[in-house]
Amino acid sequence: MSVHKTFLVQYAIVIEVPTEPTEAALEAELRFRNQLNDAITHVFRNQPNYLGLQTERVTLINESSSTGQCAKCRLWITNAESPSILDGLCRGVCINDQWYCEDHQPRKNRRKRT
Repeated sequence: MSVHKTFLVQYAIVIEVPTEPTEAALEAELRFRNQLNDAITHVFRNQPNYLGLQTERVTLINESSSTGQCAKCRLWITNAESPSILDGLCRGVCINDQWYCEDHQPRKNRRKRT
């Protein structure tokens, strides 16, 4: 008898759509979500270990005390020290009202990697 471990693999993809909640913005979001679903299904459908696309979650990202964009590379990040971390975003810090991802933090603020 074979023993299996089952893993949930998650990726976060950030998209931008027009600010106004118009039909065009909703269509752009839906089109992107459908294309992503189709691409995942196409790539993995013949893999014997692929158990299917399980769920989809959409979260609106607002610049706040717990999220922002890196001042150097514009990557969306979440404050690693905040109690309201947004899962799916890379960790970073806000220093003097500027956000920095782990790769672009000023050297004196970098955490030691283990």
